[in-house]
Amino acid sequence: MLRRAVISAAVVLLAGSAHGVGVSGRLTSSLYTYQSEGLDSISTTYARVHQAVNLDLTDLGSRNLAFHTYLRATTDLAEKAAGDPSLRAINAYLTWQQQGQRLTLGRQRVQAGAGRGTIDGVRADLSAAGTRLTLFAGPLAPADGSAELGKWSAGRLWGARLAPPRLAATDLAVSVARLEREPGAYADSGRFSHTLGATQMRQQTLAGLDAGRQFGSHHSAYLRLEYDAETATLRRAETRCRWAVSSRTSLEAEWLRREPGLLAGSVLSVFPSSAYQEMGLRAHLQANPALRLHGNVATVRLDGDDAWRLGLSADLEGGYSLGYYRTMGYSRLSDGLVGSLYRPLGRRCVLQGQADLTSYERDDADDSREEAAAASLGVSFRPTRALNLQADVQAVRNAMYAVDTRLFARATWSFFTRGNR
Repeated sequence: MLRRAVISAAVVLLAGSAHGVGVSGRLTSSLYTYQSEGLDSISTTYARVHQAVNLDLTDLGSRNLAFHTYLRATTDLAEKAAGDPSLRAINAYLTWQQQGQRLTLGRQRVQAGAGRGTIDGVRADLSAAGTRLTLFAGPLAPADGSAELGKWSAGRLWGARLAPPRLAATDLAVSVARLEREPGAYADSGRFSHTLGATQMRQQTLAGLDAGRQFGSHHSAYLRLEYDAETATLRRAETRCRWAVSSRTSLEAEWLRREPGLLAGSVLSVFPSSAYQEMGLRAHLQANPALRLHGNVATVRLDGDDAWRLGLSADLEGGYSLGYYRTMGYSRLSDGLVGSLYRPLGRRCVLQGQADLTSYERDDADDSREEAAAASLGVSFRPTRALNLQADVQAVRNAMYAVDTRLFARATWSFFTRGNR
């Protein structure tokens, strides 16, 4: 199993730290507990515990060889959920790097143009004369993130990304990827839609193009296209532009068209879906050294309907911010006020908080409104360079819950050691 391999490798490699192996990482322990009481006076209490380990081992007999892993375990102390306790291997891989060439073996996240996913496989990053080539292949990691090795027969991802030298001040990259996965088991097929979920292997043959250009030091433009040859559809088209009007004012515009993508086994996969478009504009103004203003407007075009989002916010001197937002259209009308603070209390302590008040229409046939309120207040304290402590209290009140109080506590310890050669 992957978990045994990771633990065995960590023990063996740590034993070599006295011989020049660099050991660095982070241990994070978290507790998230909350108690909620619905309008029916039924009270529920949860207490979830998380333990995360981020470990980096370098100079493993050679300065070119390193090992990296991120593991996360969780369970509930009050109400055992299905699968508790659980261990997730977010990544666990070996790297070999020399003169711009890099080879990666193990569980890793791939972000290479049209190729995106987590694989238990191999990746090679090569470069020469300004040209960069990425090759990757491997079984897809289990959808639930478990520490078991992925199986090639259950799902796989392979492909390549090529980025030639900059042409006419423009960065270009082309990519291809092949993605296949068996749908996960869905025990309640037809419960909501009266339609059985698909059981055949899901396949995508993707081709992607990325282009970006910087105009001077303040203006930029970006384009991304992604085409699926299996369905002969443009799955994603995206463009973003930034224009610095002056030293204090900037504008950003973006347009996105996307075909929905659903995880295998999702209940939503049995419902019909269609592409949507989103267009947005953002503006930023540094009014004076103590005040920065932001505004945004966006529209989402759906099949037969649309929705709008508006927002205004201000960042104030001293770590305060205030904002207003409104949504209209398909998602019904809602208005909200939000405020936040980030206030250092000396060199080692920070106070932070947020409050959100929302008024919204819930039913198409009724214009009456309901209200919801949420607030949080927390403090983080760093007694030493290696240790950081954090605690937050959260409270929520809405039409479904009369009481919803939550506590989040986290301790993070960072470490770095190097053995003597």
